[in-house]
Amino acid sequence: QFEEFDRVFEFPLILQTVLTLSCTFSHEHQLFSNHKHYHHPATILLGHLPINPSHLRAYIKSFEPKCNHSKEDDCETMLTVAKTSSLLNLFYNAQAPRVIRHISRPPSSKTLGQEPRYNPLGIEMLPDRLHKQVFGCEGDGVWHIDQPNRNNLAKCIQHLRRHDLLPKQLSEIDTVYEYHKHLSNTTQDVTEKSQTTKTVPGEVVIDIPRLEGKDINEHFNQLGRKYSDGYKKLACDIIKNGSSIVDRMPKEWVSKSGWTRYEPKADGNFSISHVDSPLEKALIFDVETCMNDSVEHAPTMAVALSEKAWYSWTSHRLFDDRIGCDQQRLKLQDLIPFQSSQTEEKLIIGHNVGFDRSFLRDQYTLKETKTKFLDTLSIHMCICGLTGLQRAVKLAHKRKTRDEGSIDPEEIEGSSWIERSSLNNLADVYEFHCGKKISKDARDVFISGTMDDVRENYQSLMTYCADDVKATFEVFKKLFSTFSDRFPHSVTLAGMLEMSTMYLPVHMNNWSRYIERSQETFDEYERRLSTALQDLANDACSMTEEEYLKNVWLWDAERSTQTIKANKSKLTAWEKSKKSSGTEDVDCLDKQVQDIYDTKSFMRQIPPFLPGFPKWYRDLCCPVSKAHALLDGKEWQPGPCLITTQMRITPKLMRLTWNGYPLHHHQKHGWGYLVPNGDLVAEYNGTPEGHPYEKFPIDELRKLCRGLPRSPILIEEEDDLREDLLQAKIDELKENTQSSSPNLIRMLKKFSKKKKISARFRGEYCEDVEIPGAYFIRLPHKNGTNFNVGNPLGRDFVAKMEDGTLSSLDNSLANLLLRHSLSLSYWKNNQKRVRNQMVLALDDNPELGAILPRVIVAGTVTRRAVEPTWLTASNQDTTRVGSELKAMIQSPPGYCFVGADVDSQELWIASLMGDSYSYRIHGGTGLSYMTLRGSKSEKTDMHSKTASLIGITRDDAKVLNYARIYGAGQKFIERFLMNTNPNLNSEQAKEKARTIFKETKGERKFRSRIYWDGGTESATFNKLEEIASSAEPRTPVLGCKISQALEPEQDQAKDFVTSRVNWVVQSSAVDFLHLLLVNMKWLFERLGIEGRFSISIHDEVRYLVKEEDKYKAAFALQVSNLLVRSYFAYKLNMRDLPISVAFFSSVDIDKCLRKEVNMDCKSPSNPRGLKEAYGIPHGESLDIKETLRKYSGLDLGSLHRGRPC
Repeated sequence: QFEEFDRVFEFPLILQTVLTLSCTFSHEHQLFSNHKHYHHPATILLGHLPINPSHLRAYIKSFEPKCNHSKEDDCETMLTVAKTSSLLNLFYNAQAPRVIRHISRPPSSKTLGQEPRYNPLGIEMLPDRLHKQVFGCEGDGVWHIDQPNRNNLAKCIQHLRRHDLLPKQLSEIDTVYEYHKHLSNTTQDVTEKSQTTKTVPGEVVIDIPRLEGKDINEHFNQLGRKYSDGYKKLACDIIKNGSSIVDRMPKEWVSKSGWTRYEPKADGNFSISHVDSPLEKALIFDVETCMNDSVEHAPTMAVALSEKAWYSWTSHRLFDDRIGCDQQRLKLQDLIPFQSSQTEEKLIIGHNVGFDRSFLRDQYTLKETKTKFLDTLSIHMCICGLTGLQRAVKLAHKRKTRDEGSIDPEEIEGSSWIERSSLNNLADVYEFHCGKKISKDARDVFISGTMDDVRENYQSLMTYCADDVKATFEVFKKLFSTFSDRFPHSVTLAGMLEMSTMYLPVHMNNWSRYIERSQETFDEYERRLSTALQDLANDACSMTEEEYLKNVWLWDAERSTQTIKANKSKLTAWEKSKKSSGTEDVDCLDKQVQDIYDTKSFMRQIPPFLPGFPKWYRDLCCPVSKAHALLDGKEWQPGPCLITTQMRITPKLMRLTWNGYPLHHHQKHGWGYLVPNGDLVAEYNGTPEGHPYEKFPIDELRKLCRGLPRSPILIEEEDDLREDLLQAKIDELKENTQSSSPNLIRMLKKFSKKKKISARFRGEYCEDVEIPGAYFIRLPHKNGTNFNVGNPLGRDFVAKMEDGTLSSLDNSLANLLLRHSLSLSYWKNNQKRVRNQMVLALDDNPELGAILPRVIVAGTVTRRAVEPTWLTASNQDTTRVGSELKAMIQSPPGYCFVGADVDSQELWIASLMGDSYSYRIHGGTGLSYMTLRGSKSEKTDMHSKTASLIGITRDDAKVLNYARIYGAGQKFIERFLMNTNPNLNSEQAKEKARTIFKETKGERKFRSRIYWDGGTESATFNKLEEIASSAEPRTPVLGCKISQALEPEQDQAKDFVTSRVNWVVQSSAVDFLHLLLVNMKWLFERLGIEGRFSISIHDEVRYLVKEEDKYKAAFALQVSNLLVRSYFAYKLNMRDLPISVAFFSSVDIDKCLRKEVNMDCKSPSNPRGLKEAYGIPHGESLDIKETLRKYSGLDLGSLHRGRPC
C-alpha cells in the first residue's frame, strides 16, 4: 500500500504540501496537541494512511483532466495540492472526531462515491454520494457531516463500555484516539470478510430521484403542500360558502330514486333538479341503511351538502318494488354514484366517513381516483381524543350526570380533562364543540324497522339524515382551523387523506370458498367437540354419591333429582279396578305389559323432565318441545345436547387445572383455583353445619396436589415435619384422642403451620372464601385483579391453553377438547365480522371484487388507524380454523402486492431521540447501539440482552422492552415477570425488575430537574419525558400536538404521565407512516408506477401495483424508507443516517397478503395450502441489493437528471 503511495507521489513534494496545508487543521491541532497519543496531521497521513491503492489511482485520474494550464509546473503543483487534499479528506472522513469540511468535491465515480464510511463508533453510515443526495449541499459545494466533539465521544465510549456493548477487542483501549486508530485498521478487514458471506450495506450503489427542494426538509414541505393544498382549499371553501346554505335546509324532500339537487334561490324557494351526481367538488355527506332490507348492506338514503346546494339520494329499492324483488346479493348498481375522477380533486367530509365511503359505487374501481375523504371523528380524536381509561371514566361521568343532574366539583378535582373532551359519537361531539343537541330517535326506524316503515316515514327520516349532515358541517367548521394550528405540517393532512383510500381486492369465488370451508370445518370440529363433551357428561352422570363427594370438581354440583308422581284419585281408581279383576291369570306376559301401559292413566298430565337424573345433567338436555327455540335450528337428539364450552359445568367435567391446581367456581369471585395451605388445625376442626364448604374433599385436594412443585402462591417456610410424616402423625392423633381434647389442638398447632399468601397473589386471593385447608385464588383477568373471570375456556385464555398453564388432569378426552376449543377460537370470534364484510363484484369482471375497509384513520389518541377486522387480523396459524383470512386478499390478474414491514420502527424512533438528546451521534447510547449493531443470532440485540440479563425468553423480553418504551413502570414489570414465570415469587420478581430498570432506564437523579442516569435508555427517557412534560407536547418531526385531554395542564393529578410518554413514541410512528405514504405517492408519479395504496397494518404497508411496475415499486419503497428515516434524523439535528436502517431488510412482492412470502397458510380449513387449493405461488422477498439488481434495467439517467451538487 505504501509502496504504491511512494510510486505515485514524489515524497518530498507531498510532505511539503501537507505541511503547507496543516493550517487547515489548526483546530484539530489545538484539541489534541496535549494528548499523549496525538500526532501531527502530516505524521498521521504518512504513518497511518488507510487508503486502498486502487482507490488512490482513481483519485489521481479523476483530477488530471482539470490541469488545463499552459505552464507544466503550475499544472503539477495544482494536481499535487488536489491529490493531497483529497487524501486528507479520505483520512479525516474516517477518523476525525469533529465536523469535517471537504476541501474539494468528492469525485464523480460511482464506485468511489459508494465507498463505505463509518462514524467514530464503527457504525456504517450513508456513503458520501448518497449522503449528499439526501441531505443536500451547503454553500458552494461544501457539505457537512456532524461528528461529536472529543469530550462527548469519550463519554459515549465510556457509557458503551460500562454496559459491555463495545467489541471485546476494544476492552483495553482507554483513549479516543486509539479507538479510532483501531477502528480504521479493522473496518476494512471486517467488510472484506463480510462480502464473502452476505450482502453488505457498503456494496449498495444507488442514485435516487432528485428531491423537491434543496434538501430533505424542503422536499417534505413541498410534497405535503402538493398533496394537501388542493383538498385544504376545498375544505376552506365549503366552510366559507356553506354557512349560507346549511341553514336553508329543504322542508320537503323529493320522493324519487337517485340524486336530487336543491339549490336555494333568493326568494326562499329551491331550484330542484335531478342529477346523476353532485356537481360540486366538496361535500358534507351521510348515508343511512335499513338493517332489515332483504339485501344486506344496501344503502337506503343519503344527504349531502355543498357550498351551493343540498342533495338527497334515495335507493331505487325504496320506491320501485319491481326492481330487485328476488335479489339477495348486493350489486354495484345498488350503491351511490359519485362520478369520481382520476384528474380532478374532490373531497367528501363526514363523521366516521370510512363507513359512508363503502357505499360509493366508484370507490370500488381498481384504478384510484382523486376523491379523498376527511373524517370529523378522526379530527376530533386528534384534537381532544381520550385514552381507553379516560373514555371509561368519561362514560361513567356522563351516566352519573344524566342520573343525578350534576356532579360535585370535588369529585373531579385535579381531572379537568373530563371537561376538555367528549365521547366519539356525533351527538356527543356536536354537543361538546357546538353546544347544541341533536335527536337520534329516528335512528330506531333504520335499526328495527322494515323498508315499509322507511317509506311511511320518508320525510322525517330524510330530515334526520340532513340534521346529521348539518351537525357534521358545524363540527367541521369549528374544528378544522384548530386542527390546522395543532397539526401544522402539511404532510399530516396529506397522510390522513391517503389513509382514507384503503382498497382490498378479492377473488369472489375464493372468498366464498374460504367462508364455506371455514364454516364447514368449524361445524365439524364443533360437532366433535359437542360429542366429546356429551361423553364427559354421560360418564359423570353415572357417578355414585360417594364418588361425587370425593371429586374435587363435582363435589358441589347440583345433584337433586325429580321423581315420578301419580294422580292420587286416578291411582285409587286404578287400584280398585285392579282388585276387581284379580281372578285373571297374572302370569300372562301380555297382561303384565298391558298393566305397565295402563299406569299412564294415573300419571300426572305433565310428567317431570328426566326423573332420576341430577339437576346439572338435566340442564344440559333439551325437551323435544323446546328443541326449535333452544337448538337454533339444529336437529334434536337425546342426551346432553345443549352442552357447550360456555357453560359453568364444562370446566368441571373437563377437570381443568391451572398449573396443576384444580379449578373451582365461586358465585361471587368467579373462576379460580384451589391451593392446599397446610392449615391442618382448620381442617381437623372442620366447618359448622350448613357451611358451603362443609363437604369439601380436602383430603382429595391434598392428594391431587402432592406431586406438584411448591406453589409460588405460598411463602416458602420450613416445615417442622415432612408433609407425609406430618399427615401420619395427625391421623394417629385422630384415632387415639377425643376430638374435644385441648391437647390435640396443641399437638396440631405444634406439628402444622398455615402457609402465608405471597404478596404477589394478594390481589387474586379471596380471604372471604373459607375453605378448610385450602386457599381460593382467582384466575388472572386481563383487566386486573378487580375483575372476575367468567369462562376459563374463553379467548383470553387461549395462550394459557397453548403453553399448558391451563390443562386437564390425566384425561386425554378433555385435552382433546382443549385442542378443539383452541382450533375453534379464531372463527368463533371472527366469523360475524368476516361474514359482514361488504364484498362487491366489479362490473367489468364479476369474478373479481373489492372490500373497502371502514377505517377511522385516527381512531386513537396516538392517531393510530382503527378498523375491527383487517387492522387486527392475526397471522395464519396451522391449528386455527379460518386463520388464513388475510391471504384471501388477493391481487387481480396483472397486479401484485408490493410492501414491507418497517424494521423496529418505534424502537428506532425512541433510540434516535436518545441519541439526539445525548451525544448527537448515531449509536451513542446503549439502546441505539444495540438497535443499530445488535444481532439476534449473536445475541447482542436489545431483546437478547434483556433476556440474558434476567433469565427470560427473548419473546418475553421483547414484550417487556416495548412496554417499557411505552412508559410501563416497575410494578408492571413485576406482574409481567410473575405471569410469565409462575415459579417466581414476588421478591424475586421485584429484584429482577429493579435490575432491568437500573440497567436500562437507570437511576432517578436531580440537578435543577429530575432526570435519568446510568442506563442504556436513560437519554431516551430523558428526551421522551422532556417532550411529554413540556407545556405543549409535540412530536419532534411533524410538530403534531397532543390531545387536549392529555395536556399536562389538564392533568394536575398526574394520572396520565405514562400515556403522554407513550404518545410521543406512537404518535411519532404515525408521523413516520404519513411521511412514507406521501413520499410513495410522489415516487409513483415520478417513476410512472401504475398502482395504488392498499392497506397499512401497524408497521407494514402494502401497495397494489401492476406486474410490470413491481420492481419500480420495490425501489420506491426502499427510497422512501431512506428519505423518511433521514428526515427523522434531520429534524432531530443529526445530519447523517446509519446505512443499516436506511433500507428495508426486505420488500415483499406477492399475490396475496401474508406474513411471509413463502408461507403456504395451511390451517384446518385450508389443509392443502394456498398453492394447491387456490393456485397462489410463493412470492419473492428482495433486500436492497436484489431490489437494485431487479431495477437496473430502467434508464436511471432520465429519472435522476440534475443531481444536486
